[in-house]
Amino acid sequence: AEAAQRADDILTHMEELYEANVLDEPPQVVHYTIVCSTWAKSGSRKGPQRCAEILSLMRRKFKEGRENSKPNTRTYNAVLDCLSRSMLADRAEQLLYHMLSISRKGDKEAIPDSFSFDAVINAFIRSNMRDAGRRAESVLERGLEFAEEEGGSMLHIK
Repeated sequence: AEAAQRADDILTHMEELYEANVLDEPPQVVHYTIVCSTWAKSGSRKGPQRCAEILSLMRRKFKEGRENSKPNTRTYNAVLDCLSRSMLADRAEQLLYHMLSISRKGDKEAIPDSFSFDAVINAFIRSNMRDAGRRAESVLERGLEFAEEEGGSMLHIK
């Protein structure tokens, strides 16, 4: 958790330096994504909340005109991984279905891939939810349908 917090602090400092006109370029999607990925691997209880906050910040910055802050598939996957490892299956499933929705509306940078579906399936497998098996199977079926719609590009879903 210490490394994730340090990475997060560096990202925050980068934002502050950019806002103070010390840096010419703001943090980019890769920076945010790396921090979310670090939180996912940290095992910290703080991870899911921080990833949600970072994702929200990215969306806000993008709407304000900062093109290089737009979350992409890798960003969403880092957040899904964090939610999955934290056994937050419902939140992971909601985020996956959000990805499906925005990709259908034309956001081609946020198209779910096999990792996206696998992370949510794993979240259900790790959970102690009563209907976890049925819900994991439903996500798998949805993933296979999506793969078929996309021309079979995700047939290697676990």
